[in-house]
Amino acid sequence: MPKNGLLLALVLSLLSACDSSTPGPAEVTATQATPVSSEAAKPAVDRKALAERYAGRELTVVDVSEVQLEGASTLSVSFSVPLDPEQKLAERLHLVDSKDGKVDGAWELTDNLMEVRLRHLEPQRKLVLTVDAGLLGLNGKSLAAEQVTRLETRDLQASVGFASRGSLLPTRLAEGLPVIALNVDKVNVEFFRIKPESLPAFLNRWGRSSNLDNWEARSLLPMADLVYGGRFDLNPARNTRETLLLPIAGLEPFKQPGVYLAVMREAGSYNYSQPATLFTLSDIGLSARRYQNRIDVFTQALAGGDALGDVRLEILNGEGQVLAEGKTDSA
Repeated sequence: MPKNGLLLALVLSLLSACDSSTPGPAEVTATQATPVSSEAAKPAVDRKALAERYAGRELTVVDVSEVQLEGASTLSVSFSVPLDPEQKLAERLHLVDSKDGKVDGAWELTDNLMEVRLRHLEPQRKLVLTVDAGLLGLNGKSLAAEQVTRLETRDLQASVGFASRGSLLPTRLAEGLPVIALNVDKVNVEFFRIKPESLPAFLNRWGRSSNLDNWEARSLLPMADLVYGGRFDLNPARNTRETLLLPIAGLEPFKQPGVYLAVMREAGSYNYSQPATLFTLSDIGLSARRYQNRIDVFTQALAGGDALGDVRLEILNGEGQVLAEGKTDSA
């Protein structure tokens, strides 16, 4: 088909009309997203080779700073030579909060033995780090004199939002909807299923938004049905930005394929604009390749990846008018 600037979406006809049932409020605990790491196990450090490499070099404190590590504010202390990993770091490094006294936590020595870390710092705190003389390096050298460093941690504003502007969740395989939270323990989330006949107009107005303003809600929400609302316990680690999953799998309203809008707010807060995201529940994967005079469309099962035939497709413009339609074959 020819190019058309009004081309908006390829819509699967099997996304049937929505019911308008709205189950009562629920409270659910979110689960932490745990991405699978493909990194191979790191080889053990050759301590003898390191000691020879840094032989004769004096042990000094090179840098003390606050860094972000896996979403958490972390104190990083770097040294000029690798440290002896057999010594008890807590007996040589002391961190004190000018307000609350000694800071609890476990000192971690990095794999290269040249950096010590303490995670989960409190925001906007004045800290004093003392590194005692006698801290031992792997090369036999020790810290000649006590080192004292003062620093103030950065401010961390509580925040919560969706991890993506749009998601495709397999109906039978999806674990949950990902959100990113920092010091927000509970959220209220409402889920709307977009009415199939309103989908083109809704997408045309929504664009690539990641928030729903009050004035937008008045025009957008009549195009959808509220199907579920509930409170979710996030409880991320303190002062740590974490990705968590809202566990919607298995809930009755989400067993029906369709395009959904999720609107979230921190429990107890009422802002003009709320985090929001679109997501699609379907067992059909759809890909399209656009050429000068045609569009090739491919459908496949998300569970297993097999090609799917006899799937009816429609190409719609922004007003919902059908520009082209057809069915996929089994090839």
